[in-house]
Amino acid sequence: MIGAKWSEIDLKAKTWTIPLARLKDRRTRSEPHRVPLSRALTTVLRALPRTGDHVFPGRKPGEPLSPMAMAMLLKKINRNGSGKPRWVDPRSGRPITPHGLRATFRTWGEDKGLSRDLLEEALGHQIGNAVERAYRRTDSFDRRRAVMAAWARFCRGKPVGAKPPKRRDLA
Repeated sequence: MIGAKWSEIDLKAKTWTIPLARLKDRRTRSEPHRVPLSRALTTVLRALPRTGDHVFPGRKPGEPLSPMAMAMLLKKINRNGSGKPRWVDPRSGRPITPHGLRATFRTWGEDKGLSRDLLEEALGHQIGNAVERAYRRTDSFDRRRAVMAAWARFCRGKPVGAKPPKRRDLA
């Protein structure tokens, strides 16, 4: 979300649409990637100051926050009073990283029994080979919206069942 622009975000529809030009796999995609935003995230976005085109502006006017600046910010907020990291990977003992947050989402979803394809789509990864993609006519947007709502609840320390909430519970 570092490069997100305010013009790509529709707070009313709770959707972030990443244009093809900004996608890593733009050569093999035919449509922008739509990201469903949880209610909690839209609340945070509404509270952010709008100081330019980017949701997370960098030091240079018109530029987004750099990946290095994001990593340094995460490192800074991850320090406890003694200077040691608060949040570490339980297996490796390494401190959290921006990319590690994506891995945490993927692991959480797998542990919740969500389908591999749904999780990969939520991460913006393409599903299947070229033949499979030619026949695939959905981006599972509504299902991904339910997953993002469940993920937001988990991130806020709220109980989350084994399956994502039903659509009617998202309003």
